Order: sequence, then C-alpha cells, then structure tokens
Amino acid sequence: MGTITPTNGNQFHTEDFGGRSGSSNAGITTPFGRYGYSNGGSLDPALGGKETMSPSNFGKNEKDYTTQQIGLSPGGKVSGGAMYSIGQTWVW
Repeated sequence: MGTITPTNGNQFHTEDFGGRSGSSNAGITTPFGRYGYSNGGSLDPALGGKETMSPSNFGKNEKDYTTQQIGLSPGGKVSGGAMYSIGQTWVW
C-alpha cells in the first residue's frame, strides 16, 4: 500500500513521473511477519552525490512529488536489509 503526494500544492499528473527520482527502502523479516517501508520522490537534476540520498531533497521542485509505501506479509527466518536507488523515468 502506498501514496503519491504532489508537492507545492500542485495536482499530480502521470507525466509528472518523468525525470529523476530516488528511493530509500528498508525491511525486516521475523517469524511473526515481514515488514517493509519505502520513502522516495522526484529529485532535482542538478543534485549529485550525497545530496541525492537525502530524503529531505525528495519533491523539492515545482510539479514534484513524494512517495511512501509500507508492506506486510507472513513471517519467515530472521533477516533484514536496506537499499537506496536513483533512477530516470521517461514518459511517452
């Protein structure tokens, strides 16, 4: 389950997905359940290096957006993980 939230009071349109974006994800598995969380959004193309990894830089420009997702599923062996990703999306 997740949300897309437009920033700067703008309405979100599908073409707003075009451009640069980043996401940070973390999850843990226990015998009682698997739990995951993701936070992301659009990124200013001028940002580089560590600046792209800061969640405070998601959704800062006009027509930008932020995203949040959570996930739950049945449990398993104990494990955990985290990941950061950055990408470029083109919309036709």
